[in-house]
Amino acid sequence: PPPPPPPARLGCWLWRGRGAMTGLRRLALLLGGLAAWAEVLEVDLDGEAVSIDLDSEGLLLATGRLWTQEELDADPKLMLVILGEVFDVTGGEEYYDDGGGYEVFRKQDATRAFVSGNFTQEAASDDVSDFTPSQCLGVLHWMNFYRNHDTYKQLGRLAGGRYYNAEGGATEHLTTFISCCAEGLAYRKVEAELDETRPKCSSKWTAADGGKVWCRDGSVPRIVKSGLKGEVCRCFDFEKVKDDTLRLDVERYKDCPATASECQTTPPKKKKKKKKKN
Repeated sequence: PPPPPPPARLGCWLWRGRGAMTGLRRLALLLGGLAAWAEVLEVDLDGEAVSIDLDSEGLLLATGRLWTQEELDADPKLMLVILGEVFDVTGGEEYYDDGGGYEVFRKQDATRAFVSGNFTQEAASDDVSDFTPSQCLGVLHWMNFYRNHDTYKQLGRLAGGRYYNAEGGATEHLTTFISCCAEGLAYRKVEAELDETRPKCSSKWTAADGGKVWCRDGSVPRIVKSGLKGEVCRCFDFEKVKDDTLRLDVERYKDCPATASECQTTPPKKKKKKKKKN
């Protein structure tokens, strides 16, 4: 393979679709699984480049001692593993010791449970390969919770697991998770910008009138398909909405005039007819 690029500020492209070999994964493979990483990713969301600063978002590779599962089991400290990163949670005995609500996390990588909420041993798993960008950000939230905790301490990496190999290098499972988070962060960044320029619609539902959305100041409601929140109603300037459709996934509400400032989203609830008594 060609020699790695200089480490000063490595840039790469992350393409949508986690099944493809992303630029992030290519970079990780190029560096041979070493604890080196891109500082900035350019995430391509349907042709729009969004820069994600990995450092400021907490998307960093773990460092420190390599632990085997046998060493974790033998150590007297209370420890948990999230995404292959080992933490000492001694001081949280009421949560992580026998009978605690979070004992499923003790001495094993049960990353999936941080988002699934299933704290049974049967469901304990480190596999989050099917997580959406929103769910990946949920895991990232908990990772940074432990990294920044006043009492809990980061102790190193679990070697030979799903996320770090026997030498402590990042596996493709970890780079896939990082790319999932980067995509979620890019969507979040775009949505924050949209909140400033394309505010969310006002909405109301009553049994008598059904569901309605509306916009003020002459703007028109449109459905925007979001990578994190599904479908969101936002208000657009009618004169510019055609340009917005070139970069956003925008749809009109069914049976709503193009220039209308209010649209029906669901019909009124039908009243049940009372049965006549014989």
